Amino acid sequence: MKVNVIDVEIDVDSETDRLYNSAREHMQMLPLDVLVAAANEIIDLNAIAHDELKARGLDEVGRWVGFDKS
Repeated sequence: MKVNVIDVEIDVDSETDRLYNSAREHMQMLPLDVLVAAANEIIDLNAIAHDELKARGLDEVGRWVGFDKS
């Protein structure tokens, strides 16, 4: 399936595979206690990701919107 995001056509299946593989590689660097906490839903990695995007002044799709709008 292909979708248009910000005037760019993306092959969702291949992009999903790429992101999944990238996430798996980065998960290897997480400390064991963080990985266990995330696996047991003690911490919410999605909420942490949203907070990090806001801290960088980005919206949910990674566009710069500024710190006051993020």
